[in-house]
Amino acid sequence: MIILLATLACTGLLLLLVSRFLLMRQTATLHWALRAAIWLPFADLTYLAGRWQKHKVAALFSVLGAALFLPLGGQLLWETQHPELLRAKLSIRAQVSAMLKTDLASATAAAEKERQDRLWMSKSAKVDELTAYLATWHASMQSRRAGLVTSPADVVLAFNHEAESYHAFLRVARAEKDALAAMPAPEGTTQTPARVD
Repeated sequence: MIILLATLACTGLLLLLVSRFLLMRQTATLHWALRAAIWLPFADLTYLAGRWQKHKVAALFSVLGAALFLPLGGQLLWETQHPELLRAKLSIRAQVSAMLKTDLASATAAAEKERQDRLWMSKSAKVDELTAYLATWHASMQSRRAGLVTSPADVVLAFNHEAESYHAFLRVARAEKDALAAMPAPEGTTQTPARVD
């Protein structure tokens, strides 16, 4: 019922606006103060009552638009005289309030889920990038390790510092992977983070 009354009221508002614009176009020669007064509620009807022959279309739109507001106005007036409807959540105000709260809650939940999904995808891409970087670094170190037997001490020392850096970076990558594993994955996502070695 609320949708029907709201549709009628919106249609009435549209017709009132059309009638006002028709009236403004047809009364271009009037003083600006009189033209401004036509925008007041029901002022156009008093003006049109005296000039019916000249402004029939605008008058009919205005009357029809005002008539379409009556059901909503009557319902709101009935609710103010019967407050038990509001307590029973049967009034238009209670229904609109409930609809807005439901829409707001679902929109907020959807936005939060979208934010979480974007965060998960971002974190997953970061873990994949770290894993690929570590794999390349590890392969490079493995290929150089065999030649360390005949290398001078400063090369071995530099390699050991690099190995320490690698292990520190590996701890960071594992922490990122653990943080990703603790996050809820988006629905329909079968992607699992790559293994960090």
